[in-house]
Amino acid sequence: GRTFVFDDETAMWRHGTVYIGDEDMGAATLCALDVKRSGPYNVATGFSTWRTLIDTMGALLGVRPRYRVRDGAGAEEQRAMDGELRLPHSRSDYDCRRFERSSGFRPGQDLRAVLRRFLDAEAVDAAPSRIVG
Repeated sequence: GRTFVFDDETAMWRHGTVYIGDEDMGAATLCALDVKRSGPYNVATGFSTWRTLIDTMGALLGVRPRYRVRDGAGAEEQRAMDGELRLPHSRSDYDCRRFERSSGFRPGQDLRAVLRRFLDAEAVDAAPSRIVG
């Protein structure tokens, strides 16, 4: 497996992304039908730092992720070193209050549940086909 590389310790615990679970996506879609005013809305189940996301995925898979902090990991020439995977050094954290106020939607899944459902779906897709003929 690859090593997740960050250019400093802070990036590991600050940078990350929003996510939405399949059940929350369905619920948000249904709630959107009740929105009276059109416009831009943000929808997400939650936010996770890269470290939390990777550690949670590792726990579900029974593996221990490897991390490395290396100066210059963010520099263009350092991004593709063998065996390393550099995640975006950014933070995508949406303010979803407008949609929640307009629709009544409240996320109900947590990160672990979202990742578990993803891994279960991946396992089904990876299983050999049982169709004969």
